[in-house]
Amino acid sequence: MLASASALACLILVPIGMSQADASHNAGFCDRHRTSRCNPTPTRAPKPSPTPSPTPTQTPTQTPTQTSSPTPSPTPTTTPSPTPSSTTTSTSTPSPTPTAPSSSATPTSTPSAGQTCQDASAKYVWTNWSSGGLGAYYADADWWNTGGYSYAQRTVVCSYHSWYVTATADNSTGDGAVKAYPNVHRDFHDWGTGYEPAISSFSTITSRFAHTSPGVGIYDVAYDIWVNGVADRGSTEVMIWTDNHNQRPSGSKVGQVSLSGHTWDVWSASSNHYLAFVPTGGATVTSGTVDLKGFLDYLMTNGRLPSTSTLGQVDYGVEVVSTDGKPARWDFTDFDVSTS
Repeated sequence: MLASASALACLILVPIGMSQADASHNAGFCDRHRTSRCNPTPTRAPKPSPTPSPTPTQTPTQTPTQTSSPTPSPTPTTTPSPTPSSTTTSTSTPSPTPTAPSSSATPTSTPSAGQTCQDASAKYVWTNWSSGGLGAYYADADWWNTGGYSYAQRTVVCSYHSWYVTATADNSTGDGAVKAYPNVHRDFHDWGTGYEPAISSFSTITSRFAHTSPGVGIYDVAYDIWVNGVADRGSTEVMIWTDNHNQRPSGSKVGQVSLSGHTWDVWSASSNHYLAFVPTGGATVTSGTVDLKGFLDYLMTNGRLPSTSTLGQVDYGVEVVSTDGKPARWDFTDFDVSTS
């Protein structure tokens, strides 16, 4: 990702934090990181307690191991460079086999969208790098770049639309490296067959979101969309930042566009293998509905994604760079991905 999701070029250092454009996304990320998202084997034993890699780049969120290949349905994966984009009406939503969490709580009740996750209602409570299934969605604590930094994270998940994360991080080296991208995501990639639906096969791909942020340190709250594969050598990562606090995407600004009622600066790095939409003028969008297909269509129309691009995965979470060394909390109270 980010986030954290999440890009692909050489690291560009700036005085404030920036998203680490991760060359590993397309060139060997999965060779170096043993995450469930990188293992398409249909039947897979629970993932061992992961040891975060010290690579100073954003890593893709973990994807649930699929037990059986779903009926082919549109799941985008951008072939040459671009990352996943949605396709076909019938999407192969993987039935994730969650890895056992480091700690878990038996939920007393599941909050509905718009409600804050409470520990007593949590399905998962993680203090390490863990992941688990939530029906058609998947939660992922996803940290990978904490070597050499002071970092702690507690992820509490009630449902795919109600969860929170508390993190303590520093930017002691001043390099602005993203440490983690805790998130919830929905897969369109079939982990048994590798099939993804073409973005063009969908009439609509929309998503609701809502979050609150601490307003300290360096972070961005963002969608991390994988096109033409998920975190492999040919995939593309498309980010939509809804909240940017002292952060900067990798690469350079290549355009500006109005979509879903807001104006966004468009950033590109690594030959369009990393693309990011960032609210213009430092605006923050804390809730709403976004037309994800509109963003992907824009990129295809402007030649930044192939017109044959496929949709692999849609994530929403926070890329954590720094909390100034003190605990900071992000609450996510809505998330949904709908297609037709």
